[in-house]
Amino acid sequence: MTECAQRVPNLRHKRSLAQATAWMRLIIRFGMGMSSVHVSTPDRRDRLWLINAFAVALLTLLGAAGEALGYDRHLKSNTTKRRTHSLLRQGRMLYELVPNMPEHRLKPLIERFAEMLVAQPVFGKMFGAI
Repeated sequence: MTECAQRVPNLRHKRSLAQATAWMRLIIRFGMGMSSVHVSTPDRRDRLWLINAFAVALLTLLGAAGEALGYDRHLKSNTTKRRTHSLLRQGRMLYELVPNMPEHRLKPLIERFAEMLVAQPVFGKMFGAI
């Protein structure tokens, strides 16, 4: 095999790794894009991770609010009674649907989300004055 023919599989492999890495950066399981963020100080990095943790907590709470209202049945393709999507995934899906959601579905979701948010001691203490 010639040297050029030997390099082709290596280049294909490198390209597939680069594509997979770019795809993985945007997935929530791999840090919601945090691997592509470059920060100058550890304090700034820690603040970004704190914001990321709040986003995950709020999306999970939104998913729980949607599930409490029965909106989870609109998000899955089967009719099983058990949960098929995690609360975090349901929250992400509902968050994407909010801009086009009809008001008769949006209002109960926001009200339930607000109730559940106030019931959380951490958020109540932190954002109670707002």
